[in-house]
Amino acid sequence: MKNIFSIRGLLTLLGLFIVAEASLHAQTSSNLKSIQPVVLTGAQFPEFAGVPVGEISLWAFDASTGSWKALPFQIDKRGRSGSYFSADGTVLDANDELVFMTEDFGEAASDTNWISDAASQNYPRYEIVATDPTDPDAKMYAYLYHTAPPTFQPLVSIDPHTQDIFSDQYRIGFGQNGLPNKIVVPASAGGSDRDFLDRLKIHIIAQVPGFSGPTQIQISENGIQKQGVKFKVGPVRIIRSIIFKIVVNAGGLGQISLPDTFYFPIYFYPYSMAVQADSIDLSVTNQFKIKILSARYSLDLNPNASGMKFYNPNNSGILIDGQPDQINNEIQPGLNYQMVTGNPGTLVSLLEVPAIGSQQQLYYCESTTGSTCDGTFDTGDSLSYGDAGFRVAGSDIQGVLRFWSTVYMLPGNQPPDTGAKLLADIQNPLAFSLSLQNSRVSVSESGHQTQGPASFRVNAAYPNPFRADVPGNQTYFSYVLPQPLPVLITVFDITGRMVRQMSIPLQSAGTHAISWNGVDGSGALLPSGIYFYRVQAGRFHAIRKLLLVR
Repeated sequence: MKNIFSIRGLLTLLGLFIVAEASLHAQTSSNLKSIQPVVLTGAQFPEFAGVPVGEISLWAFDASTGSWKALPFQIDKRGRSGSYFSADGTVLDANDELVFMTEDFGEAASDTNWISDAASQNYPRYEIVATDPTDPDAKMYAYLYHTAPPTFQPLVSIDPHTQDIFSDQYRIGFGQNGLPNKIVVPASAGGSDRDFLDRLKIHIIAQVPGFSGPTQIQISENGIQKQGVKFKVGPVRIIRSIIFKIVVNAGGLGQISLPDTFYFPIYFYPYSMAVQADSIDLSVTNQFKIKILSARYSLDLNPNASGMKFYNPNNSGILIDGQPDQINNEIQPGLNYQMVTGNPGTLVSLLEVPAIGSQQQLYYCESTTGSTCDGTFDTGDSLSYGDAGFRVAGSDIQGVLRFWSTVYMLPGNQPPDTGAKLLADIQNPLAFSLSLQNSRVSVSESGHQTQGPASFRVNAAYPNPFRADVPGNQTYFSYVLPQPLPVLITVFDITGRMVRQMSIPLQSAGTHAISWNGVDGSGALLPSGIYFYRVQAGRFHAIRKLLLVR
C-alpha cells in the first residue's frame, strides 16, 4: 500500500507538471508586436461595468478618410473562481476578459469624431492607446464603444470534421491524449502545407519507495487519458480545455490510474496557441517520500522537418536530419529562445527554464533508432528530429516551478536572428493606456448632428460606497434629462440578475435624484457586494456602479 500511495503522489505531481509544462504560441508578421493577442480585464473599464457584453464593441479610426472600422473583438465571461465555463451573468464585470488584436488598430480620433450609431453618443467611450516602449512615438489607437458589434468573419475556427483548430496562419491537430500532434504552416502563410510536428513531450524520472528499496519509474505524456474536451468559442480566441486522468505503468505493480481529474486549458488566437499554469511548489513530493530526479519538456518534430536548421544563443544552424549532433547544452535559467526554420515553416520557442535542480540544460536530440538523450523511453513516432526543449536534473529536485513557454509559427526560412528579436519583443511588450472620453456630438430631434455638450447625463451615486444596514440610510441616483421623458431605473447584482426596478411615468427636463435604501423588490435587504444601476429615459440610457456594504 505504501508503494501505491507514493506512486499516486507522483501522479498527482505529474498532473501539475503537465498542466504547467505545455505551451504553444504562434504568430506570423513582419511586425510581431502588432499581432500579439491582447487580453485586458473588465476591471480596467469601470465605466462599462454592468453593460451587457453584447452591447460592447471595438473600433479603429482612419484619419485620412474620416471613417471607422469595427475590429474583431470578444468578451469572455469568467466566474469568480476564474473559470471560463461557469455561468456568470451577461453583463461586464471585473473578472471578465476583453480579447483583441492590435494589428488593425488605427489613428487618434477627437471627441467630435464618433461612430455613426447615434445611440452610442449617449455614453462615454474608452480610448485604448498601444505604445511600443522601444519607439514611444509610434502609437496605435482603438476605441471601445457601448454599442452592439457588427458581424464579422472569425479569425480562428474549429474544423467540424477533424476538430483541428486553424487560422490563416496555421492548422493544429491533436492526438488521442488531447495534446498537439500536428502543426502545419500553409503555403499561403509562407510554409509548405506539410505537418512537421511529432508531439509535445514531457518525460519525468522519479524515485519512489519500494518493498525491496527505492525504485525508479518513468512517466510521460503517454500517461494522459483524455476524458473529454470543453470549448469556449469566440471570433478572436478559442479556449479548448482537456479533461483527463493520468495512468502510469509502474512495473511489477502494473498500471495505476489516479482517481483525480485534471484540466488542461489551451488558448488559440489568430496567430498563436498558448497554455499557462500557476507556480508549483515541488515540496509536495516530500510528503510522499518521492524524489524527482529529472524532468524534461521538449517539442519533437517528424521526418518532414529534415533539412531545417536549429538555432539558440549557443548553437547556430544545426542541420536537422535525425543524426546525432555535437551541441552546446548550456542554458541559463529564465527566458530563452530556440528556433527551427526551413521550407516547412519556422517555429520560434520562447521558454522559461526553471532555476531548480542541480543542472539546467538545453535538451536537443536527434535519433532514428528509438533512443533518447536523457535515458527515458521514447514516445510518439520513436524518432527524434530536432527534439528541443530543456531538462532539469538533481538527486531530489526541490523549489518552485513556474513554467511558461510560447512557440511562434512563422513563414519558412527566417533569418538566424529572428529568435533573438522575438525574445526582445516579449521582454519589451506593448504598453496600453486607457482614457475615458465623452462625445461632443449631440443628436437633435431632427436627427442632424450638432456640436455641443451631451444633454443626457447620469451622475455617480452618492454616497458610494453605501451602508444599507444603518436604518434610514439611502443612496441617490442623480441624472439629467434633456426633455420630459419616462424614466426606468433598474438595479442588477454582479451576475447581471435584476434585483430592483423603479419607474417614473414622466419626468420634466432637468436634474433629478431617486433614492434607494438597498432592498430588493420584496423589501429584503440585499447582501454586501458590487451592484450596477441603469437609468433609461426614452432612447437614452447609462449604467453606473455602486458598492453596497453591511
